[in-house]
Amino acid sequence: MIKPEVILRLLESLREHVNLLRSVQSEPLPSLTADLIRYNGIVHLLQLCVEHVTAIGAHLLAGSGLELPDEYRAIILKLGQYGILPRDLPSASRRWQGFATLLCIGI
Repeated sequence: MIKPEVILRLLESLREHVNLLRSVQSEPLPSLTADLIRYNGIVHLLQLCVEHVTAIGAHLLAGSGLELPDEYRAIILKLGQYGILPRDLPSASRRWQGFATLLCIGI
């Protein structure tokens, strides 16, 4: 069963994280990376955003009785396959999920 309160809580947290990221989006990259604490905070916010999106997707799939994939990367693809998300969004999401993964492991 889908629990709207779970989705709403994750969406609100996602909105807060995105707003924080928007506050630095116009700054040049050298100024964002000069302070390692700030840089790591930005990386962490990106990671949290990806986690929230995949958690929402997993909740929607499980709550709808649909197949839940073994890998988090596949959650967005499944949402596209079932028509819950537009079909072109899952392929685009692979890029940002991969980007966030690389940032988080420090590559």
